[in-house]
Amino acid sequence: MSPKLKALSGKEVISIFEGFGFRIHSQRGSHVKLRRQVGGHKQTLTIVSHNELDTGTLRAIIRHLSPCPNCARNSGANESNSIREKQGRETADGMK
Repeated sequence: MSPKLKALSGKEVISIFEGFGFRIHSQRGSHVKLRRQVGGHKQTLTIVSHNELDTGTLRAIIRHLSPCPNCARNSGANESNSIREKQGRETADGMK
């Protein structure tokens, strides 16, 4: 069973992913597109910039980070765990 995720704002999620090398690529309305290069492959995420993202939406975004077939095995899983750990540290630091 996955650890329980806390509801975060779109801005908080974008900030967390920027810590993993993603950069804002474009924005249309409330949808922010993040992109990064990994081993010659582009990874793109779309984050909704709302005040609070549903935990199911956040889980789907994390699941989207699963590695591409040509990338190192389990890198997405390790990154997902790191995201959860970083989320816990920010909560401990007093961020909402």
